[in-house]
Amino acid sequence: MSGHNKFSNLTQNFSAERKAQIAAKTAQLSKEMALCELRQALKISQAELAEKLQVKQPAISRLEKRCELGMRHGAWGDEGTR
Repeated sequence: MSGHNKFSNLTQNFSAERKAQIAAKTAQLSKEMALCELRQALKISQAELAEKLQVKQPAISRLEKRCELGMRHGAWGDEGTR
């Protein structure tokens, strides 16, 4: 398809600093994914978790949406196959 490039081609000229930023963001997103699974295992509401973490409920919702998208699209390897 025209206009499409491999991800490796797009990132090959990134600086070491930029690559480190990407790695840090990837690690952060992986931790956020675990948050939605933890809440479900504890059987608590988003509002309850938000109160415990001293954030607002919509922040928890956003984190869980990222989790769901990552799992659906296989962004975390085998974790998305459950």
